[in-house]
Amino acid sequence: MKRVVSLFRAVWSARFALPALSWACVSASLCAQPLIKFYDQVSGPDELPTLDSNGILLSTNMPFGQSFTPQRDQVGFLDLKLAVDLFGQPKPPTGQEVSEILALNLREGSITGPVVSSLTPVTITYVVGPGVLLDYEFAFPTPVSVQAGKLYVFELQHISGYNLVNPMVVFPGSGIGPEYYTGGDLIYRGMVIRKVDLWFREGVLIPEPCTVGLLVLGTAALVCSVRRGRSEAP
Repeated sequence: MKRVVSLFRAVWSARFALPALSWACVSASLCAQPLIKFYDQVSGPDELPTLDSNGILLSTNMPFGQSFTPQRDQVGFLDLKLAVDLFGQPKPPTGQEVSEILALNLREGSITGPVVSSLTPVTITYVVGPGVLLDYEFAFPTPVSVQAGKLYVFELQHISGYNLVNPMVVFPGSGIGPEYYTGGDLIYRGMVIRKVDLWFREGVLIPEPCTVGLLVLGTAALVCSVRRGRSEAP
């Protein structure tokens, strides 16, 4: 008889708990979930050191890129710092808005290796002025599958535009700068440059947990726990 009563109580508890769990799932799916960045590979400090960093004009130094060794099985984005260099270029008026079109390839093994994935060329727009430094995110529409521990290369290309973009590189060695990145090297005019690196942040974008969904799910779990405790009480 006790077994029958326990079974009845369990079914009665599920009658309330299952709708709550279902509502939690629906709430989580409907909740707008902003994406947060999870960094896998990084080169250089957050703040660029004055004596250990510089910009390299992209348009005249291709093939240009950076090798890296991911420790995860997906690549979702690449963050770069881009300086606007007016040296040796026709100088547009200060305050003028100009643009360039850049492309990004993810290659396997080397700067001439097979292309694993490519981004549709992007237009970067900026206002001309002294000391302009852009933080730019190149994000793949869907994460690209890679093999953890294997060498890959980000190849950055200038397609068209004003020819002012200079990706920032870091070159530790003065004794006051950061350690150099050990998972890869800068690639400049197709050549591997040891102990010099493109400043970059590589990783994946993951959904931030939905507060409402977690709250409802937690409430549902609490209801289940309380009812389970009652059903197991002598």
